[in-house]
Amino acid sequence: MTLSFAIHSAVTQCLALRDYINDPDTDNPLSPPSYFLNVKQPSPGTFKVIITGFAAASYTLTIQGYATDASTTRPLVFAGNTTVGSTQTYLVSYSNTPGSQTTASYLIGDRNGDGVVDCADLAIVKASFGKKVGQPGYDPRADVNGDGVVNILDLSAVAGQLPAGTTCP
Repeated sequence: MTLSFAIHSAVTQCLALRDYINDPDTDNPLSPPSYFLNVKQPSPGTFKVIITGFAAASYTLTIQGYATDASTTRPLVFAGNTTVGSTQTYLVSYSNTPGSQTTASYLIGDRNGDGVVDCADLAIVKASFGKKVGQPGYDPRADVNGDGVVNILDLSAVAGQLPAGTTCP
C-alpha cells in the first residue's frame, strides 16, 4: 500500500530523498540528482501533486502505485519544464485494490496550485497579460506555455479549462 513519486530534474529543491552518483576522487556529483518521495500506506483517494519551479529546469514525474497484495500498477510518467515561481498541478487518483490502476491528470489551467481551475487562475493570467520575462508585473505562473511572454495563448489555455458556465469578472 505504497504510492511512490520519483521526480528527476537537473535542478530541484524537494523535501524528499535524493540520490546521485559521486566521483570517488573528487566527491563531486557525476549525475544529476534524482528526488524520491514515497508515501507509505496512503488512503485510497485523490492526491494533489504540485511541482513548483525554483529554477529553469526540466523534470520527469514517475508515479508507481502498489496494491494490498503487493502487486504494482503500470507506472505513470509525466515530463515538463519549470521556471522560477511556476507551478504544475497533477491530480493522482489512487486505489489499493488489486487490479486497479493509479491514474493522474495534469491541470494546465491551475495557475495558483490549489487543485482547481477557476476565476482566480484566470486573474493571474490577466494581471500579467502582455508582460515578458524581466518586466515588472510578469508572473511566471501566468506563462502557461513557458515561452517567456503572457499572451492570448496563455489566456485561452486557462479559459478553456474553466468549468462550463463559469463567468469571471
